[in-house]
Amino acid sequence: MKTSIFWRLTHFTLLFAAVLTGACTKSIEGVVEDPSTSRAFIPTNFRVRTSADTAILSWNAGAQSAGMRISYTLDVSTDSAFTSIDYTKVVDSSGIKIIDPALTVGKGYFARLRANAVGNVQPSRWVYHPSSFRITGLQFLRVIRSSDITDQSVSLNWFVDPQTASLDKVILTTDNNQVTTVPLTAAEAAAGTKTIAGLAPGTRYTVQILTGTKSKGLGVITTLRPSSFTRILNPGDNLATAISTAVDGDLIGLNPGTYVMTGIVDIVAKNISIKSVSNNPLTTKLKLRELNLKGDGAGIAIAGLELDANYSGTSFGATLLQLKGQSADNAAAVFKSITIENCIVHDFTTNILRGNYGAAADTHKLNSFVMSNCIVYDINKTGSNSTYIFSIEKLGFTVFSVNRSTLYNLGAGLVNVSTILGGAAVPVILFDYTTINNMGSQGRYVLIDAGSQGAGNNVNFSFQNSILANTPLGVGGLAVSGTPHLIRNQNAVGNFVNSNYFNLFTARVSEGGFKLVLTGLYQFNNNETDLGWSAATRDFSLKSLPANSPLLKGSTNGNTIGDPRWAF
Repeated sequence: MKTSIFWRLTHFTLLFAAVLTGACTKSIEGVVEDPSTSRAFIPTNFRVRTSADTAILSWNAGAQSAGMRISYTLDVSTDSAFTSIDYTKVVDSSGIKIIDPALTVGKGYFARLRANAVGNVQPSRWVYHPSSFRITGLQFLRVIRSSDITDQSVSLNWFVDPQTASLDKVILTTDNNQVTTVPLTAAEAAAGTKTIAGLAPGTRYTVQILTGTKSKGLGVITTLRPSSFTRILNPGDNLATAISTAVDGDLIGLNPGTYVMTGIVDIVAKNISIKSVSNNPLTTKLKLRELNLKGDGAGIAIAGLELDANYSGTSFGATLLQLKGQSADNAAAVFKSITIENCIVHDFTTNILRGNYGAAADTHKLNSFVMSNCIVYDINKTGSNSTYIFSIEKLGFTVFSVNRSTLYNLGAGLVNVSTILGGAAVPVILFDYTTINNMGSQGRYVLIDAGSQGAGNNVNFSFQNSILANTPLGVGGLAVSGTPHLIRNQNAVGNFVNSNYFNLFTARVSEGGFKLVLTGLYQFNNNETDLGWSAATRDFSLKSLPANSPLLKGSTNGNTIGDPRWAF
């Protein structure tokens, strides 16, 4: 009997201890929590919304908080471990608005929250927002054009507005946090422009205009690097020979004038650069037929030139750049990068880039293709050729980018990556701050063909901060595909965001055409504003837009969309 009573007492004691143990638990901060008290007051649904200069953090009160005056502590830090706190506030509501300059524009932040002690109830555990956030700031700084930047200066422009009348400084910060502060006078603020000299060449700066500590605009520039030419040519010199005799890494400079290469020129197993001394394509022209990159290590950078495919007066080049193997066109090759910057390119009868000579997918590989600050026109201008402007099917590549450029009068479609690639890296294709008008023919996809074979090619395609207008090519009798893209892979990304488009048709309406819709693309913050352009338009200026036009501040950075050269 005594044994039975002792067993029951022991069992009851252990059971009671287990209940106590289950009822009181220790949080990650070491605070003992009772589920019946403090845990019931833990805030839920912690969320963050941001606008230009404001972050709004809000939450729901805990399940048993009704009728109680509970306060909350909110911490904000640039460090996800919260080893230092950049902003902290005790509030007695279920939300708070934090406005610049309490938070620094462009800086990433993390947030955590807890209910404070009330009565006999201890503070709740911390609730962490699952991701970082940032505010972009007010944006009255106009888009910074390439022509505004030199090796040692930048010209800034901003919207003249009541909110910019009090601007008093510009702050420029390098990547290694060297800060330069330039005062602004009241007259400069009212004028809406300031040229800042004395910058370091080849340096990246974050540029900010401010009133006191309040940010009124933010941008990023990189000053030009001085050119150290290996050799400088004059009109009449043989550029083809200079290319043939150049060695890897050479930079060939061209003084103002016209240069002619009537034959196909090969650049074999070396990476070279060709640049105008003036860095002005209006003063230095190269009339050429075709450039071939051949074999491992072949690459090219071209800058500050007009590239005219009418090389003889009556004959026209077909393709600006072709990628080929060294021993045979389809032989394996790993090319270096291609860069075309600040150039005017026109009158090629087929396309700009052909990278489909490889024997199979990934036989040819290219690190990156970047076209920046260029004007490209009259490429396959009759629309009779079915080859895409950038025909890079089978080419293994990492990055393909066209930015801050204008393209018009183009046949077929933009990009062909229709062959399934085997590389682990997903190729990125980006059109950013680009203006495109009057293009498309031969039933091609206007934007991209990522392949119909199987599940299609896995790509990351983005068309952003740009303008697309007038399809197909306006010569009559031409048509484009009924959808602007072919992206079938379920893992692929297809974005069309922060852009403007208008007059997109499959063919002329009089020829049975119908409106082209952006089916299958992720769309956000787009506009369909008809800017009055036609196939004959050459001036794409947005200067006449009303001050409240969404295109003027419609980009992801709050700037004017399209090629910046037309912004103002």
